[in-house]
Amino acid sequence: MTNEASRIYGNPVIIVDAGYKLLAMCQAPIPSRPDIEQQRNSGYILDSNIESMKKSNLYELTRMALIPYYSRDPETNDCWITAFVYVHGIEFAQVSVMELDRKFTDIDIELVQFLCELVSVKLQKNDFYNCNPGMMHSLLLSELLTGELNDANIIAMRLTHLEWTLTPYLRVMTLTDLKNGFFDGKVQLVAQHRIQLLPDSRWIVYQGRIVFLISLVDSSCKIIAEDKRILEFLQVNGLTASLSDCFSHLTFLRKYYKQCLTANEIGFQLNSNKPVYMYEDYLCEHIGKIISEQNDLADFCHPVIQKLIVYDNAHKTSLLPTLEAYLQYVDTPNIAAKALFIHRNTLFY
Repeated sequence: MTNEASRIYGNPVIIVDAGYKLLAMCQAPIPSRPDIEQQRNSGYILDSNIESMKKSNLYELTRMALIPYYSRDPETNDCWITAFVYVHGIEFAQVSVMELDRKFTDIDIELVQFLCELVSVKLQKNDFYNCNPGMMHSLLLSELLTGELNDANIIAMRLTHLEWTLTPYLRVMTLTDLKNGFFDGKVQLVAQHRIQLLPDSRWIVYQGRIVFLISLVDSSCKIIAEDKRILEFLQVNGLTASLSDCFSHLTFLRKYYKQCLTANEIGFQLNSNKPVYMYEDYLCEHIGKIISEQNDLADFCHPVIQKLIVYDNAHKTSLLPTLEAYLQYVDTPNIAAKALFIHRNTLFY
């Protein structure tokens, strides 16, 4: 669409979202503006150009004009027509046409307005924008989850532009509805409810789940895993939550999202009735799953374990389960004995 619009206008066309990410740009290079070519390669507007637009009050003047706005850049002397794209009534992107190969005429104002309407329609057909309307934070999360964005400097720049401050204690949480799945109305209700309980979080609908990035005051997850309001909400609405380990940099978001998927898969297999599955609880099972995909787990057992198995089979004893319970509850022998349905003294014996 951008290339066709550029051909019709006879001038370069650039479309940028409200977070200064380059959504689309005509393929034809602009040799006179190496900064714009640099933006094409990085996918984001340069800080210097953002500051220049702010200094000239370009966006404020465009809003006041109510129609595509014609201006001349005082620093480069280039002329532009700038207009906004609205999605669900929210200012979502900007269309800019540069006066380079052909002088603007009055009809160009109407053509740019028409292009804005086409871009809006195109965006509203996209499932991402339907499920996450007007959420620039969600767009950033989407790029991180898909692996499209992994440059730490660009991520830091995007956070600054969004005025989004994160703590060093981040966790990913996914919500899954295994029975009914999510639909648009339910997504909005569920997400808004969770944000009320976890105000320092942002969300996105991704791969059929609601994915939250949670920014906490410390590395503890008790505020989530033990909050009665959250647990009750999950149980009443037939939802399950999965929680990743704690991390500090958004470059690792995709990795910790996968932890949630693993926790949900293994946790559901072991106990389908739990409302919250925490990855740290299933780390050993995950390691075992990875090893078992290419090897026999028995090959990695200590020889003494093999002896216990042989002894139990020969004498109808339960030494191996006893050892397992002891190691699992090494600091709480009473719980170990209860798990084995034996007396504490029998466990010690």
